[in-house]
Formats: sequence, C-alpha cells, structure tokens
Amino acid sequence: MNIAPLSSLAASPARANRPASAPTDPSNFGAVLADSLKADISPPNTQATSHPPLAFTARSTAPANGHERVERRSAFADGLKGSRPEDADQIAQRFAYADNTNGGGMGGGLDASGFLPGGDGILRYSGSGEPVTAESQAYFNATEASFRQERMHIYESEKAKGTPPADIYGKLVSAMDQQPERYRGMMNWSVSG
Repeated sequence: MNIAPLSSLAASPARANRPASAPTDPSNFGAVLADSLKADISPPNTQATSHPPLAFTARSTAPANGHERVERRSAFADGLKGSRPEDADQIAQRFAYADNTNGGGMGGGLDASGFLPGGDGILRYSGSGEPVTAESQAYFNATEASFRQERMHIYESEKAKGTPPADIYGKLVSAMDQQPERYRGMMNWSVSG
C-alpha cells in the first residue's frame, strides 16, 4: 500500500493558493491540518458573506457508531421541519454547497490519532479506517466534485419547485445515502433507513 507521506500535505494543490504565512512545515501536523481545513464553501459566483463557512470542531469523545449517527441525523431532519424555514434553508444550502475537499486538498472525516504518541504515523479516514493516500485523495476529490454538483442541482431544482427547505435537506440526505460505500466511509457517513 502506498501511504502518502505527511510531507505531501505541504505540497498539496490546496496549499498552492495559501498565503505565504501559512504553515508549510510538514512535521507540524497540527498546523498543516488546521491550515488544510481553511476552506470557503460559498457557492460559485456568489459573495462569501451570504454563505458563511461551516465551523470545524474537535471531538474529545469516541465517535458514535453508525446506528447512533443515523438516529441523530433522523432526529435532526425531523427537528428541521419545526424550525423557521429560513434556518432550514440555510442548513440545506450549506449541505448542498459544502466543499468537502477543504479547498481541494484532503477531505472527508479525518482521523489523526496515528500521530499521537505510540501511533503508527498514518492519517486515516475516520469512518472507514482507510489510509489517506494519493490514490484515495484523488478518488475522494473526484467523487466529491461530482456529488457536490448533484447536491447543488437537487437544492436549486427543489427550491425552484417550492419544496419546503426541511424536505430539501431530507432529499440531500437520501442522495448521500446512495453514494458509493467507499466515499461514505471517507465522509464518516452511515446509511440511514
């Protein structure tokens, strides 16, 4: 298996457009990962102020198993139906337009526990445990680019039909459930229903 060395992060395409002040020392994994997470998720040809970027958070507890994640997602979708339409629309729009490649570099749910003391030094996708390699990055980026177009189309066409925003979100979740298992694993996404 060809594991991408950490030094490849510093030379990734996402870093090519970073400011000169951005960290480039691949031995400082935290700085490289934090830098790779700086992404603009604005829809094409719109102003970033109308679509604020999603927040990234660190988790200090063990991730939920697949069944628990599906239950949480289902409860969230049900809760959207009782929320203000503009709030539900913002959530659906963010889901549709999100650039999960983090600006063209690595994407998906990443597990950096291999860099903790005693770890194996391998960066993995958190949902599948698959190592992040040049091949897996290329697969993820190509699949995400295609699926992002599909998500944007679903959002825009359903909005034009007058579909309630909570229902648009549900359609986006259903579309995600239909994506290839490998991609869903990279996104740490368990299939609902």
